[in-house]
Amino acid sequence: MDVSFETRLPMASLLRDAREFFGARHGLTARDEGDGVITFSGASGAVRLAAAAASAGAVRVEVNTEALGALVADFRARVAPPPGAFPRRRRLAAGDDPQRYRRLAERQPAPPGSTEAKSAGIGGGLNPG
Repeated sequence: MDVSFETRLPMASLLRDAREFFGARHGLTARDEGDGVITFSGASGAVRLAAAAASAGAVRVEVNTEALGALVADFRARVAPPPGAFPRRRRLAAGDDPQRYRRLAERQPAPPGSTEAKSAGIGGGLNPG
């Protein structure tokens, strides 16, 4: 399976994300690395990722695999989501807790003793429960 797409991520961020996604998360080992090309391999198969600068600050990515098509599709959705796939994030107000928003985004439980755990919903910890 060959997949080609463009992303607005800088080249260094794209390669770092690829190492983290295919390596740390999915247990593939980076075998060959050089000038925008990384080959990952493991017991489940191999993935070859090649990235190069494209027009207007974009990065052109080509990914080749034989057995890990679903994994490649998941990586593509993370680094180059289709337009409109994610709503624009609002800026945090002065009283907002950025750690709370991170926990909600990652679906992590509230820390013990936190008032946000007593909330009836995502609205925060202001409602007595």
